[in-house]
Amino acid sequence: RRVHGRFALPRHYACSMDVNPQHRALFLCGVAKEAPPGGEAPAPAVLAYALADDRQWRPLGTLEKADTKVISSVKASAHSLGNQFVTGETWKGSFTRSLVCVYDMQQAHAGFDSLSPVVIFEEHQDIITCLAAVPRMEYAYLSGSRDCRVLLWDVRRPASTGALGGHEGTVTSVSALGHVAVTGGLDKRVLAFDLRMLGGGAAARPLSTLVLDDSAVLKVALGSGAEAAASTLLGLYQADVLKGTAQRVGDATATRPPRYHDLVWAPDRRTLYAGGDDMRIDTYRKP
Repeated sequence: RRVHGRFALPRHYACSMDVNPQHRALFLCGVAKEAPPGGEAPAPAVLAYALADDRQWRPLGTLEKADTKVISSVKASAHSLGNQFVTGETWKGSFTRSLVCVYDMQQAHAGFDSLSPVVIFEEHQDIITCLAAVPRMEYAYLSGSRDCRVLLWDVRRPASTGALGGHEGTVTSVSALGHVAVTGGLDKRVLAFDLRMLGGGAAARPLSTLVLDDSAVLKVALGSGAEAAASTLLGLYQADVLKGTAQRVGDATATRPPRYHDLVWAPDRRTLYAGGDDMRIDTYRKP
């Protein structure tokens, strides 16, 4: 495949991005590039783009957050009814002030650059590392954190509505499809949960636990049913998260296996795009 388009970010490095295909919107969060000599570095920011009729991405604006130390993750709504996006933000001065912020593009009356959150959740006790929309639950998102917790949010409610327990290290990735959620972490484990079991105050316990190899889990992505792709520092795996089984994908004897920091399934759930630290995107297709 060839590159269809490219746009430069003059003031920020991209650290997370997501697309709302129904609204043809792209959201990207960035950390500031180095300040020019004698100048001042920009604040962390969310950048928004819209797909025009000529199939080119046009900038909608840059939302810089001067009171924020880092914007670590962004996730667009998985539903067509609204054009919302959610960010994980850490305030200046304290990693314990980590916020899940919900923004609504329908409130951008004065422009994207001055958009304010419509809801702010503050329950995580350390930097928020990953976010996921829950396709079957219209108003729901999941957030993972360096505090080892995964929390479920309903943007219509003032506090988290559930928690997923079981990790003993930083949660690096979370993915949801149907009633299943899967998480990965620096504790080398992949955990699977049934979101229907949430409630009652206590954190939900995992249905299954997978240790793929002796290294940290970088990314997990649910495909069809209970099938998931998972990447670690040592390789890529195809797993059935409910059965608790997994097999390695690719050449197990490779001297330097690929390290994939992002995994995305195509809408057909048969094609997997894997972005690695070699600055390439590899494509895998199920037979």
